[in-house]
Amino acid sequence: LADAREALNTYPIGNSEASEHTKAALTSILKAEGSDWFWWYGDDNASAQKNIFDNVFRAHLVEMYIHLRLPLPKELLELIGSSIFNEQGVAMHRAI
Repeated sequence: LADAREALNTYPIGNSEASEHTKAALTSILKAEGSDWFWWYGDDNASAQKNIFDNVFRAHLVEMYIHLRLPLPKELLELIGSSIFNEQGVAMHRAI
């Protein structure tokens, strides 16, 4: 999520077409940021729908990269639930 936000924040806006793509990308990332995606990965929130929610969350981020016409990071094609913890043992990554 942080990498996607950084990609959006550093995307060059040079003309009105780029501006329209940026607006669409912003809508996509706001959907991802406004979701409770991290809630689904805790042990106390067991659900058979984790994979569905994971796919929807990642789809918002994929959509953002598509709007910006940037290459998709390979991590967006992998289920988050399969490796949700970073080296510190937490699901969240760096704060911006």
